[in-house]
Amino acid sequence: MIRHGTERWATPERKEKERWRLIPGYGSERVRYEASNKGNIRRVMLRTGETKPKSIYYNSGAWRVKLARDGRNDNVSAARAVALAWLGDVPPDKLVVTRNGIHSDLRPENLIYMSRSECGKYQRRNRHRKPVVKMRRNGEVVEVYPSVIACAKANGYTQGTISNRCRRDGSGMDEYLYQYDECGKGRASLTEVREKPAQKRGRKPQK
Repeated sequence: MIRHGTERWATPERKEKERWRLIPGYGSERVRYEASNKGNIRRVMLRTGETKPKSIYYNSGAWRVKLARDGRNDNVSAARAVALAWLGDVPPDKLVVTRNGIHSDLRPENLIYMSRSECGKYQRRNRHRKPVVKMRRNGEVVEVYPSVIACAKANGYTQGTISNRCRRDGSGMDEYLYQYDECGKGRASLTEVREKPAQKRGRKPQK
């Protein structure tokens, strides 16, 4: 199972020491929450120092995490939680957006504040760009690219070749698979590589 965070982004150039910072505004007398420079979030027990990773899940169009505050659990934007820890307070009129368009890439350097109007323009400008995942046949993630163009340039293929492999089962002549990382749902789409059944052409039977 490929988890979001450290393993997901552990490419050679990103194998740096994981550092943690407090997420302000959440926690209680017994626990606090921390976010890392790799986009992971964990719970820390204040009495024992015991740590436990927090699950980050996709819901309502964004990656979210459950954090306790004022005696209840809030469904918080994971990007916002990481930004609070590493970038400071989020301005009330701003949203937290990923620079490269890969919504599951929650590293602090990939986060930026935008107004709603700026975010709308950004999304319209990049509405045709889909992140592409390159992985080995055992499901191990090699790299995530912000678009088909970036993936094609990095791997010496044409855009058409990468698009065709993403639309089919992802396989080709080499040892790698390529898939669209739809809406940043990397953990769901990367753990299973399913062969798409061949579609039979012909007329539909009349009722």
